[in-house]
Amino acid sequence: MTNEGQKKFLDTIRRKRKLYELCEKESEPNFWSGIAKLGIIGWLVILPTMLGAFSGRFLDRRFDKGIFWTLTLIMAGLAIGCYNAWRSMK
Repeated sequence: MTNEGQKKFLDTIRRKRKLYELCEKESEPNFWSGIAKLGIIGWLVILPTMLGAFSGRFLDRRFDKGIFWTLTLIMAGLAIGCYNAWRSMK
């Protein structure tokens, strides 16, 4: 490898190292990224739970079962939501 080839190679390595350091610095967690993650996790739990509640109310009204389906589907939605949150934290 010639001197000129070595210089180009080293310049390329330096540029890639600076880019890597810049990306690494930007990916450090801060307060607002933590708040955003909490919001996402909240939605991952709330949406299946609310879907279960609305579906349960619909089924209870349709089949005149009291609150049997509502409670059952709320618990199922909560379990699904907690599983989603746990999986997303990994």
